[in-house]
Amino acid sequence: ALILLDVHMPGLGGFETARYITARERTRHIPIIFLTAFAADVEEVFRGYAAGAVDYVTKPFEPEVLRSKVAVFVALHRERAQRLEAMAAQAKAEAATETIRKLQSLSDAALAHLDLDELLAEVLARIRELFAADTAGIALTADAAAGEGGGGGGGGSGAPGLELRAADGLERLATDADPAAVEPQTLVAQAAATSRPLVFSRR
Repeated sequence: ALILLDVHMPGLGGFETARYITARERTRHIPIIFLTAFAADVEEVFRGYAAGAVDYVTKPFEPEVLRSKVAVFVALHRERAQRLEAMAAQAKAEAATETIRKLQSLSDAALAHLDLDELLAEVLARIRELFAADTAGIALTADAAAGEGGGGGGGGSGAPGLELRAADGLERLATDADPAAVEPQTLVAQAAATSRPLVFSRR
């Protein structure tokens, strides 16, 4: 909530210490109250404020006076913490609302009028936005694709029975008209094989 700092300390003085405190991102917001025995030294007071002090207490001082000053800063600190908690809660609620909005977009009635390939491409784009993914793909089994009137899709070294029907982001369809078998080295194939999203430390 605050730092009580004696002006005159052996080694590193109070003003130097205050400058270190106010220069650090983690501590620069903490108010500093200086304690000093030099009540008449106006220049000393100005040096204290220049170094980051918000208040000054001269020695000897009444303990009740110091306690009352500390109580004020503690109350301000608690009020600030409560405001930050409220802001964090509001941000969390807004994020949840946005997520719900994106989820609802997956069941948009307008999607019902699209054919399968158009539907997959549109839904995939929305899913990728929802999860903030760099790339995503939808692969269907060859039987499911054939049942929907899809192409036979190449064989070769692709993942067994999977055809890439929609891709968005880093990976793309070779051709929209003829979906290809999923190649085992692709990100989509790796995700399909593990049934988990792939997360990399760098792109």
